[in-house]
Amino acid sequence: MFMVLWCWKNLKDLYDMSIVFANTGQEEDETLDFINKCQIEFDLPVIWIETKVHHNQRKSCTHTIVDYNSATRKNDFIKREDTPFEEIIKKYNIPNHSRLHCTRELKMNPIKSYAKSIWGKEKYFIALGIRLDEFDRINSNHKQLRIIYPLIDKEMKPMTKKHINFFWNQQLFRLNLKGYQGNCITCYKKSNNKLYQIAKENQSSFDFFDYIENKYGNTNGKIPNKKEVLPNSEYKNTFFRNFKSAKEIIQESKDFDKIIIDDHIETESCEIFSNCGDLE
Repeated sequence: MFMVLWCWKNLKDLYDMSIVFANTGQEEDETLDFINKCQIEFDLPVIWIETKVHHNQRKSCTHTIVDYNSATRKNDFIKREDTPFEEIIKKYNIPNHSRLHCTRELKMNPIKSYAKSIWGKEKYFIALGIRLDEFDRINSNHKQLRIIYPLIDKEMKPMTKKHINFFWNQQLFRLNLKGYQGNCITCYKKSNNKLYQIAKENQSSFDFFDYIENKYGNTNGKIPNKKEVLPNSEYKNTFFRNFKSAKEIIQESKDFDKIIIDDHIETESCEIFSNCGDLE
């Protein structure tokens, strides 16, 4: 959000700019509230989008436009079966370390779809909020892919987390999530230690993943992309490392006695457009 504010202030007269938030439907409520507050406080024209899945078609996800009030909330799966995340699972199966499609179909492709809807085939740049202290997360092909990093570029605004925190400490509000929580709180790319900490704090954070595993996890013993078949009880599609289920993460968290600090780094990176091919 700091990057958005800086770009909107310094670059909007140079570029036809669009601010896009792609809601997965499993973002933390605090994230949605924060974006809405920023829209109001800083007069930002944020476009809210969600994925549109095309079932029974050889077609990537496109987008549909929503807003703060109509955007899918993380507990909406209890009352409806067409939330964005569940829709991509119906088509692409449960994402995990073997099937890295959730960011692609929930964020990257909908954003590309929206960009195409307003700019057609014109080339455009994607600005991502990677900081100077996260330099190792930049895409090695970012120039060819027309990805820019305003918070790293020396000609723009090199910033570290300390700079960002200083800015938000001067504001009337900020995003009240801990570093290890993040917006997608139970992301399977997080370390087990982070997941255990989250489960100990609030095991209901895993409700959606548990619901999905129970509903779509039965594979009749067949291991994806492999020929062997195991007894049904020995293999299910799950989200987490080593085929762990949400229930197993919660159970194992009961013996977890470490403390994960706010900025503890034990997570594989999950930024969009990290390996996305041509943006056109």
